[in-house]
Amino acid sequence: MGEELCSANGLKPKNRIDYLRACARAHALRFDGTTQATDAERAVQLVEEAESLPIDPSSVNSDLLIWHGRALFYLYEARGDFRRLQEAIRCLTCTLVELDDASGCRPLCLLFLSEAHRSRQDTLNERSEVEKILTYAEKAVALATSFDPRRPRYLNALAIALQRYSLSHSQEPTALHRAITVAQEALQCVREDDRRYTAVLTTTSNGLRNRYHLWGDYTDIDNCVQIQEKSLRLRPPQQKGYNAAVYNLCLSLIYRFRSNGSLHDIDRSIALMRERCSNIPSTLNMHANFVNILSVGFLERWYHFTALSDLQEALRLCKDVVEKMSGGGYLANVGVCYYELYLHDRKVEDLESAIDWMTKADARRESIYDIPEHLLAYGKAFISRAQLFHQCDDWKEGLKHLRSAVEHSPSGHKRRGQTLMALGSALLSSYKIEQNKDYLDESLQLLSDCLEHVASGVEKTKCCLLLADVLEESSTISKPPTYPSEIVTLLEQAASDSQALFADRFKAALKLASLAQENSLLEEAYRAYALAVSLLPRVAWLGYGRDMRLQELRSRAGTLAVDAAAAAIAVGRYDRALELLESGRGIFWRQLLQLRTEVDELQDTAPKLAQELQDVGRALEADVPSSGGSENEHLLQRHRRLAERWEQLVTEVRKLPGFEDFLQATKFSQLSEAAKDGPVIVINGSTTRVDAIILTPDHQNYHCALPGIQARLAIQLAEFLRHGLNVPKDQRGLSFMEYVVRSVLDRLRHTIVAPIRNALKSIYRDHLPRRIWLLPTGPFCLLPIHAAGFSSDASSGSDDIVCSYTATLGSLIRARKSLRNKHRDLRILAISQPSTPGQAPLVCSREETQIVRAIPFHANTTCLFGDEATVVRVCEQLRNADWVHLSCHGNSNAENPLLSSFRFFDGPLSLSDISKLRLPHADFAYLSACHTARPAGELPDESLHLASALQLAGFKSVIATQWGIADKDAPIVTKDVYEYIFADGQGDFRSSAEALHAAVMHLRRCGLPAIRWVPFVHLGM
Repeated sequence: MGEELCSANGLKPKNRIDYLRACARAHALRFDGTTQATDAERAVQLVEEAESLPIDPSSVNSDLLIWHGRALFYLYEARGDFRRLQEAIRCLTCTLVELDDASGCRPLCLLFLSEAHRSRQDTLNERSEVEKILTYAEKAVALATSFDPRRPRYLNALAIALQRYSLSHSQEPTALHRAITVAQEALQCVREDDRRYTAVLTTTSNGLRNRYHLWGDYTDIDNCVQIQEKSLRLRPPQQKGYNAAVYNLCLSLIYRFRSNGSLHDIDRSIALMRERCSNIPSTLNMHANFVNILSVGFLERWYHFTALSDLQEALRLCKDVVEKMSGGGYLANVGVCYYELYLHDRKVEDLESAIDWMTKADARRESIYDIPEHLLAYGKAFISRAQLFHQCDDWKEGLKHLRSAVEHSPSGHKRRGQTLMALGSALLSSYKIEQNKDYLDESLQLLSDCLEHVASGVEKTKCCLLLADVLEESSTISKPPTYPSEIVTLLEQAASDSQALFADRFKAALKLASLAQENSLLEEAYRAYALAVSLLPRVAWLGYGRDMRLQELRSRAGTLAVDAAAAAIAVGRYDRALELLESGRGIFWRQLLQLRTEVDELQDTAPKLAQELQDVGRALEADVPSSGGSENEHLLQRHRRLAERWEQLVTEVRKLPGFEDFLQATKFSQLSEAAKDGPVIVINGSTTRVDAIILTPDHQNYHCALPGIQARLAIQLAEFLRHGLNVPKDQRGLSFMEYVVRSVLDRLRHTIVAPIRNALKSIYRDHLPRRIWLLPTGPFCLLPIHAAGFSSDASSGSDDIVCSYTATLGSLIRARKSLRNKHRDLRILAISQPSTPGQAPLVCSREETQIVRAIPFHANTTCLFGDEATVVRVCEQLRNADWVHLSCHGNSNAENPLLSSFRFFDGPLSLSDISKLRLPHADFAYLSACHTARPAGELPDESLHLASALQLAGFKSVIATQWGIADKDAPIVTKDVYEYIFADGQGDFRSSAEALHAAVMHLRRCGLPAIRWVPFVHLGM
């Protein structure tokens, strides 16, 4: 209607101006709601048309001039043209001069000026703009009556101005507290159905967030998020202010994540920001602001997850931001990313880049908001460079910036603890270089003060760890050395704090265990190790992808389980030693097995819970990409949500009567079932001691000390063996290989097998058991202990014991429990790959398969030869098979065990692929391939080899090899094994261990060298 009136003919100029003004205001107000650029442009056109009419300028309504300035401001918001903002400010400033305090238009003009200068400050980052923003807003509120319908809007503008003033000036908190009070007053003056209500909610929440950022009260940030969630729910996506509401919520979610560690918060922040960034034109300033917060989100998640893809994405985004935003904080963010990259990769060029970017940022600090954390990173970077190059100037610069960070974080400031810890840590490092005791004393004082003032949780645990380091250093120079009771107390406090990060608690527990052991505090060492073992599955969390879990285990697990068991043995707790070994080894496989846990009993009690547990478990088995990126982000987040839901479901199950121990660490009373069919001999190889524990069918355990060997020697033997097996296979090389294998076997026979046999003789007085299971740990997993029970002469009588391996006690128990009566003919899958692309020919592969095919028993045998054996077809056939015989190349990948694989015609079937299979009929696997039972050197206790992957998939008994075998031996062993198994006409796979034993004895009787018969091993039942 307004447009029709404006276009009507015959109107007087004065009336036409009124119509144009009214129509322009309508377009401006509509832009305020929809942010359609055409509305802003039309408003400007109408106002300019009104101003161009030939009338007395003094009769022009001041309201028209105000809305001219406002329309120009809206056009700037719509198009991002900074010239329009400058024009808007000039227009409004000139208009304000013409208005006295009695004018009803003056408060509105002041409001528009305050908001225009806010946008100017956002673009230019000039602190002088803050004074103008605050002055105009203060005057607008002072002039507005309590009955003015615009009063809530004026109050809201004042609250925003006070917040900006607080953040851009010294750390005097009055302005921020007043900002929150003013915003809350505005909330009381506006109805929920008012379109300005959401804007006031935003201002209130921002004040709470800013106060949290400075003082760290969790209530502030929690209330802030709740208010912002409400504000976002009330806004349709097309409404002006929706983007700002998303922006503020995402920032607050990041801050709350810093306090509560909720992955849901940080993942949601990143997801919301990604969605908004893809919907906002990159030409708008708001887009750069969103990208900046998105980079902060990735950086925060990097601190928690240490996934390199998050850090790389944060760096890329930070660089995008500084191309559009010139503030020092944005420059410093790039420096922070480079510094974190240096800490990860230790590349000097990254450290230099970090210092360069932070130096650029140092002169462009706009607000108190980010000064402490950027000074922290700046100081740490100089300290890191000082530690590398020992430059005195770097030490001074680093300490100077860290001291400045402390000064900018007064008592009560949220960053106070972090700044004190950073300075204390730097002083400790300086002391270690310069041996200046003043540095050590100051570090001790700073960290002691920090510990008194930080709350329990993340910071307190980190402070305890640092203070323990300082006290430990201090104790070395005291005369006499001080008793470590104070250090023990600190570490106990850190390790047991349930609010701390699992990684920090784990670190504290390990440090405590080591310290206690060094000081002969055996009980304390045992308890600390037990705690560390219990935390290990949380450190290698199920919410990580498989590659990352493996990385965590590689960096943290080490010898933890065997050291914990050794500590338990030292205090006579042999049952606990077995429990700790079971809990601390094979973490990777156990997590996958738990996802497949049987829920038959639970189905009767809580069927819905059982079904969801199964559904979530299946979903979690699907691996996620090891790197992030927009294409993978939703998969990674979904995986983490599933892991969190899995934990919730397990907790719910444990609340049910009779399910209190559901998926809990297995007790000795259950573990002892592993020895049901014969003794299990656990060989524990710690750096402090080596022992064997013999678990017998009568649920007893017997300790057997092995003083003749140390873990260090076992490592040397394993390395000697590895080197010997990798020499050229010429005549000289084969002779050397045989010498190496014989030497290793001889040492193992005297130091391990002989004491164990003597112990068995004392337990079994009448005769030695026919069958035993070996469970080696640590470096002993890499040694052929099974073959060291025989003398070099096959007729010496030492062949009375049949040896099998088991990776864990639980795997043996599960294999027996999963036995089912077969109601169908035996189904055998035989796979032959005599010539695989890119691999050496296996000349006897087809012969092996023919042997399997000729089994004289009612068996349904499927054979896949050559190009028939594709990865997809093999997996399909495996799902239906009871037994499988694989005659193909096997590849062991020491660097990434998950990539160890069988080589088929069209490519590899990796360990990771096999672990995802569920094979309900699987009983027996014969792996006539090289390296199928060769553990990863860095993670021997995880049993990450192809044979164990097949056990996880369902096979209860596996014949495999520890290293390469001779082609011509494979058919001989295959024939002997199957003839033995079917000798009674029954074909019971449970005799496969004895069958392999007989086949190996055949090779030995033929006079073959040890390198030919030693690699054959049996695992499982």
